Amino acid sequence: MIYQTTFRRSFVSAGFCLLLLMVGAWSEPKEQATVGIRSQDQELRAKESERLRREFQTLEHEMEDAYDTYVASVREQMIRRASQESSAEKAESSEPPDGRLTILKKMDAVADAAKSDTANGEIVVRTFLWSAAFRLDPDKLLMRLDRIVPAFVNEPSLPEALEMVPDVFHHAAGPQDWLDRLEKIDAATTNRDVRLVAAFCIGKLRMAAGELDLAKRSFARVIASAKESREDTDAAGFSDSAAAFAKEAGAYVYEIEYLQPGMKAPDFSATSLYGEEISLKDYRGRVVLIDFWATWCPQCLAELPNLRAAAAKLADQPFVILTISLDHFRQPIDAAIARYNMPGVHIWDDHDEDYPIARKYNAQALPVSFLIDRNGLIQARNVFGEKLVPAVEALLPRPSQKRMTVTH
Repeated sequence: MIYQTTFRRSFVSAGFCLLLLMVGAWSEPKEQATVGIRSQDQELRAKESERLRREFQTLEHEMEDAYDTYVASVREQMIRRASQESSAEKAESSEPPDGRLTILKKMDAVADAAKSDTANGEIVVRTFLWSAAFRLDPDKLLMRLDRIVPAFVNEPSLPEALEMVPDVFHHAAGPQDWLDRLEKIDAATTNRDVRLVAAFCIGKLRMAAGELDLAKRSFARVIASAKESREDTDAAGFSDSAAAFAKEAGAYVYEIEYLQPGMKAPDFSATSLYGEEISLKDYRGRVVLIDFWATWCPQCLAELPNLRAAAAKLADQPFVILTISLDHFRQPIDAAIARYNMPGVHIWDDHDEDYPIARKYNAQALPVSFLIDRNGLIQARNVFGEKLVPAVEALLPRPSQKRMTVTH
């Protein structure tokens, strides 16, 4: 009985082992086949990614050539406009003559094909960057940004692309649409560079929306992040980048606290290009336009017809224009003043002293202007084009006020 039971157990055990061997022998080729299919699939994906990268690189070279043509054309157009009586500019056609929009559409097609693979993040991000840099097809800017979330929020090239957002949001949709996207990126990313730049951009958009307290909080995050990175010995490169953003964030906090409408304009003293000692407070009782410019800034030159028109129309009014050049050398300033018949009192901000007047007014990107009333208070920033003369006239004394002044 014992023998039979033992035999049965041995027989069952032997059968079970045989079954396991058969299953193993059957499943091993299946697993090998699965591994082979997976390896083949990965190889195909890698080849497709490489093909897409090569195609995108070719398109980028084409876009760079188109960009050079575009910049040269715009600069020539704005320099030509500087000598005209009016600076009114024609809107760019839906298809720029250099073919940038056609190239961008091809980039879009490549990005759509690439977005399913996280290895292709740079293609997706740089498509948005090119679109934002040229203000091309603005209605699709948000769509291009939406490709990035959530799959590519840690892409190393994303910070460069995000820096474009504050400059383009007003071309399509509104600040809240862009804020929603940036906050999603900020929440989803684990890349400190991306998080810092996202916070910086959120701060600038909050400023544009007039949400100054929220903007200060975002800039405070940038400054705190830079401080943390300085203490992290493993993030030396990040620390350098963070320090630059922190410095700019600090400048925007200063702008929020000291350069808003209704606040007293920061005083300064300087020697004009022609030897006159001047101070902003000397112009109390007059409306003052402070215009920061440079000869290398095409947009600044394009604005000159409006300055000439304002100076001519308001010649008999208590109004003065102070132009402050940020050029590195004196000679091109003198040449531009003579060539374009620039009105006003001309000052050269001393670049050897780190542009002291420009720093007081946080003039980081040109052109920048401030309109100051007769009491020395800031009333507006960056009033350009046809809006300039009406804005100045609104601050001038009314006729009845003039008569009262003359009488007394």
